[in-house]
Amino acid sequence: MKKLLAILLAAVMLVALFAACNGTSEPTAPPKTLDPGEGVKTAEPTEKKLLAIIVPKAVGSNWFARTEMGGAQWAEDTGNESMMVGSNKADAAVQVQSIQDALALNPDFLSVVPNSPEACEVVLGEAMANGVIVTTQESSTQENCHYDVEAFNNAEYGAHFFQGAMDAIQKDSGKYVYYVGFLTSPTHNQWAEGGIAHQRANYPNWELVTGKQIEAEEKQEVSYAKTKELMQTYPDIELFIGSSGGDPPGTALAIDELGLNDQVFVCGTSMPSQAEKGLFNGSIDFCSFWDPFETQYVCNVVSTMVLNGEAVKDGDDMGRVGYNAIKLDGKVIMGNAWIDVTTENFEKYNFI
Repeated sequence: MKKLLAILLAAVMLVALFAACNGTSEPTAPPKTLDPGEGVKTAEPTEKKLLAIIVPKAVGSNWFARTEMGGAQWAEDTGNESMMVGSNKADAAVQVQSIQDALALNPDFLSVVPNSPEACEVVLGEAMANGVIVTTQESSTQENCHYDVEAFNNAEYGAHFFQGAMDAIQKDSGKYVYYVGFLTSPTHNQWAEGGIAHQRANYPNWELVTGKQIEAEEKQEVSYAKTKELMQTYPDIELFIGSSGGDPPGTALAIDELGLNDQVFVCGTSMPSQAEKGLFNGSIDFCSFWDPFETQYVCNVVSTMVLNGEAVKDGDDMGRVGYNAIKLDGKVIMGNAWIDVTTENFEKYNFI
């Protein structure tokens, strides 16, 4: 029965995913690692067949389609089942309902990318109480999980955007903006706080024009509109840093329309496929990302370790690119998996 339910719900989710894309996204590339064979080992088959369910922030994007592929590859390698359950709306309350829907299928593993860690605490606590092994991503403050898997040290990642901009701009003073998806998103805010702290410690004459990071709601159209508004209020802004995948493309579209490609520096987290137009017309200077395929695979490797009573240790090799010598802080696992993309190496990473 579990297998039948999983197959039926997977079919429903697949239809929803394509509907959410509205025909605007290119087909997602087949599963592959960034450097096939280098530092990669497949997970071993498990003794019994397991069901692993992923609940993303929202279905419908290439990013979470790639996440789903990571789960599918782990399932293929180990003889288990993996599926994704969720809505195409990035909303905390809706996501809690999606987690409840996932738990109704009696999974062995549950992997969640929370819109709001606080909103998920109760339902994840219930999952753990019922024997479900829970991992999270982008949620280092999550209390009710066995482990949270992060692609890197979040403060260092945020700081590297500001430093990369300073290396290019080479000015002692200026104004900048730092976008986050939501002010409730711990990872995005840790990136922003890392970047802001780096600025204040090393470039004190640069000014965060709003005094704090700005919420762009995980929507490209919001970062586009807010960039237009901010440039009207502060026409001397020289740097925009974005945290969600749509921030650099949305910002870049506004900057390009304003004819400021050579005057305003734009960088941040984005998929290469999203940032392509901006990278090649000069409205995005660089973007950074990590491969969610690998992160999801690691979540399932970690869950298997928990199932087998194995403790994760600092320095462990999880067998995936960027996670060959993890750092452990409490129950937060950190890889070294960020990748900077410019026009020079774009083609290498254009599968996502």
